[in-house]
Amino acid sequence: MNQPHQNRSSRTDYQTIIVHTITYFGMGILAFTFLHYAVAFSSGQLASFMRPTSDPIVMAGVLFQPIRGIVFALAFYPLRKTLFGQKNGWLVLWWTLIAFGHPIHVCACTCLD
Repeated sequence: MNQPHQNRSSRTDYQTIIVHTITYFGMGILAFTFLHYAVAFSSGQLASFMRPTSDPIVMAGVLFQPIRGIVFALAFYPLRKTLFGQKNGWLVLWWTLIAFGHPIHVCACTCLD
């Protein structure tokens, strides 16, 4: 009897993982390009604790994002009706990931200058 709810929940989990991974990758490319991460990470204060962007672990970072997507899916589960029960819920979710996730990285890089 719980099969439809379980299918919808797992579908939402997969969608959350995919949206997070794609958003991370896309915003990462934009930040890398426009914020000059390669230069910032290889000189100054960031060089002492950040790996260079050419490091294989840094380049593989997007491969680890589905794990973070699972964490997001667990966090969004209590909000599923608000986020996923509305017509533009995925747009709200996408914007939330960008608005709360990316500026933290931008602030961390610009505040250290």
